[in-house]
Amino acid sequence: MTQKKVFRVPFRIPMRDGVTLAADRYTLDPSRTTPQPVVLQRTCYDRNWPSYVDAATALAREGYAAVVVETRGRNDSEGEWRAHASEAVDGYDTIEWLAAQPFSDGRVGTLGGSYSGWVQLAAESTRPPSLATMIVTSSHLQLMQAYGRDRDFRMPRALTWLHQMSHRNMRPIDDVDWEEVLRRQPLEAAGDDLGEVAALWREWMGDPALRASDPVHTGAEVRIDVPTLHISGWEDEPGQTDVYTRAVASGSPGQYLLVGPWDHPGTRNPQRVTRGRDHGDEAVVDMHAVYLAWFDRWLRGDGEAVGDDHRAAVFIGGRSQWAAYPQWPAAGEIVELRLGEDGGLSAERDLPLELVHDPADPVAAHRTLEYSDIAAANSLLALDRHPHVLALTGDVQEEPLLVSGVVEVEIEAEADGTRDWCVWLADVDEAGIPVRVSANGSRIVHDGARSTATVALGPVAHEFAPGHRLRLYLGGSNFPIWDVLGWHDRESGSAAPSAALVHGVTARLAIDRAPLRVRPDQAPLGWTRS
Repeated sequence: MTQKKVFRVPFRIPMRDGVTLAADRYTLDPSRTTPQPVVLQRTCYDRNWPSYVDAATALAREGYAAVVVETRGRNDSEGEWRAHASEAVDGYDTIEWLAAQPFSDGRVGTLGGSYSGWVQLAAESTRPPSLATMIVTSSHLQLMQAYGRDRDFRMPRALTWLHQMSHRNMRPIDDVDWEEVLRRQPLEAAGDDLGEVAALWREWMGDPALRASDPVHTGAEVRIDVPTLHISGWEDEPGQTDVYTRAVASGSPGQYLLVGPWDHPGTRNPQRVTRGRDHGDEAVVDMHAVYLAWFDRWLRGDGEAVGDDHRAAVFIGGRSQWAAYPQWPAAGEIVELRLGEDGGLSAERDLPLELVHDPADPVAAHRTLEYSDIAAANSLLALDRHPHVLALTGDVQEEPLLVSGVVEVEIEAEADGTRDWCVWLADVDEAGIPVRVSANGSRIVHDGARSTATVALGPVAHEFAPGHRLRLYLGGSNFPIWDVLGWHDRESGSAAPSAALVHGVTARLAIDRAPLRVRPDQAPLGWTRS
């Protein structure tokens, strides 16, 4: 079957301060005057990237005015780019300008992932009247805390992204020895040899308010006033699920969630195999069909309302199937595992356990800075080999155990001063290979007395099969994902390993005994076109 020819029409969009942004409109007929719904993608990268072009082409073939815009100061757009700084106002201006054009029927939907997801949230916060709906993928609210908002680890991986973005056009990152750069201390100085990025990096690192706060969403509450589909991946950053859960908690209407077994690029282009793990045919979802069905419903009003009773679809790791929930995380049974006799967790030594943090030998589960490897669900054997990691292992499963929801770990310990508590949850198979399920950490100030450190691993959806075991790893660092405490002192010659005494560990797991199965031809939530 011959596909309809799609034309690309370049034009410019004026902002309120006179700056114009480079844009392309994808259409079946450049001379068309009949109004259509608009679907907008905004990017700080390159509007010619295949992911943007392919999505816009698919939408144009189905009768949408698909527009791709480069943000201020990027590539062919005028002005100066400062990460996040102008995206809210420019987003408002872009949406309202497009809604007023002859090719538009006045209703605008937005689409995009990563930074292109964040710019949607920024624009929506200004409440543009013509914005009708959003599909936000693999985004976050707080760049510096994209790997967990409950601690201030000053994510050093952000430096690699700023380096890429330090020119008007993206620059490569493989010309830099990143491990050496990120070992420079203090962390504020890590960018000093990287040219244009140095001043901005010092600004980010030196301003706690800038690190901890989003320029748009400054509080814990996230209110979204338009129907939004949040798309994320278990092997990607957890930021998008955080946006979704906070929006639902604030009473935002029309919030939907889709989480697959994908890494960062896989959330736009799902693959069966991710990081060497085969998740089966159900992992492959036609995202263009999802986009079309979503916009058909919210921009044209002719989409099926299938799935309204179950607005969250999540892929169950270990089982390789989809399950549906009214919202996520679901309220379910809580099971506790405790370290000690008959508690369900055991260690190789008796309590109390000594956990050492050595700045000269940081824990590194994955020595990589690539997005698609940051949260990789591959082997955690490196943790088994590290001398300063505690491994706490559960009993062999006699029947399937589906952990579906929040996982929280409490550590009762004696420590002095500031300490990082890094926790990994792993699925250990019959051969003894530990596979990552989730990870997070907390930075806590201790006074030497026995106290409790709490680490929220965040929602997970994973089934531990019969014959497998659950394992928790505890460490004092996670390089290069987070900065390492004590590096600055190490450079000055005064660093020394420090130890904490662990007196107890309790893991609280949300368990689902009977998940609602979603058929593959309905995934996700029946939003695919008939």
